[in-house]
Amino acid sequence: MISCDDVRRLLELSNVHAGVVGCLADDAEIHFDSMSLVWFLSAVERELGLSIEAEEVDIGSLTSPKRVHEWLTSLTQARAASSVVASGVALE
Repeated sequence: MISCDDVRRLLELSNVHAGVVGCLADDAEIHFDSMSLVWFLSAVERELGLSIEAEEVDIGSLTSPKRVHEWLTSLTQARAASSVVASGVALE
């Protein structure tokens, strides 16, 4: 499970919101450009082992650490469910 703290740390590692390391609130406004998105996705893959292509991201919807957390949680849950279905295990 990915926590909000994990997301803040990844945002800080990728310099998405330079100058506020250690004090990025869950609802702080953030803005990705194409380069910061690449840095962030690289950090996600390196730190969490989750590979995400830039084409899978709606960059305009990731406007705060909380929104990024919700998106990553949703993505990991969808991928987990997809792999369970692909393996033939029935979901209850």
